[in-house]
Amino acid sequence: MRPHTPQMIEEMVVRAKNLVAEGEQRLRAQEARVVELERKGRKAPESRKLLKLLRETQALQIRHVSLLEWEFKVEEDSSVTAA
Repeated sequence: MRPHTPQMIEEMVVRAKNLVAEGEQRLRAQEARVVELERKGRKAPESRKLLKLLRETQALQIRHVSLLEWEFKVEEDSSVTAA
């Protein structure tokens, strides 16, 4: 027996996509902060480090969504085949 039902996986996909959208907003906001700091002549190395971490996290979240979507498709396909 699988630990997640198709309905659970579908709900996780929706939540994960919402988190990706929120992450995109945070990423854009941090990019704007870095641009503004550099425009003012500040080097902002810590802000750049945070921006790098946000980009890496966003890539991981996007990959997670893809995995959830794949798992959902596999579950749907196995449900159809079993019926």
